[in-house]
Amino acid sequence: MTRNLAGPARAALIHIKAVDDLSGTISPSIFSGNMTIFARGRVLGLFLLGLAVLASIGCKRADKADANSGARQYEVRGVIRGVAPDHSTLEVEHEAIPGFMPAMTMPFIVQNLKDSAALRIGDAISFRFSVTDRDSWIDQIKKISAAEVHVPAQAAPAPNVEPSTR
Repeated sequence: MTRNLAGPARAALIHIKAVDDLSGTISPSIFSGNMTIFARGRVLGLFLLGLAVLASIGCKRADKADANSGARQYEVRGVIRGVAPDHSTLEVEHEAIPGFMPAMTMPFIVQNLKDSAALRIGDAISFRFSVTDRDSWIDQIKKISAAEVHVPAQAAPAPNVEPSTR
């Protein structure tokens, strides 16, 4: 009976037979010629689409994990010397970071703006400084006592001495 039907009617009948098959398999005898290729191509296409979706999800997770897990992290203390209007960057006079950099004043990008919302110039803070090959940021920002921060004293400016004319 299936062999006498043509076009959409045959495709609908094949679909009904495939859906009604309780064993979960499709008997190859109900397909012939191009229909077998179509059915296999459709299954293969859905399988490949599923793999692509899973791969893209996995890649996004891997990128995020690599960005954080590959970061070198340092615990730092310092005094805020400047705050960007949107609080996305803090200029901090910080202590030396052993094995990484000497004490200096520099800008730091804040990862979570909630961490910097209540901070003001002159606040003593501790924070985690994360560095990757591509970028850096600070997080886990906490106000601390100014007595806990040990930055080198600023060198006094050289006196303005005029050369003598003897």
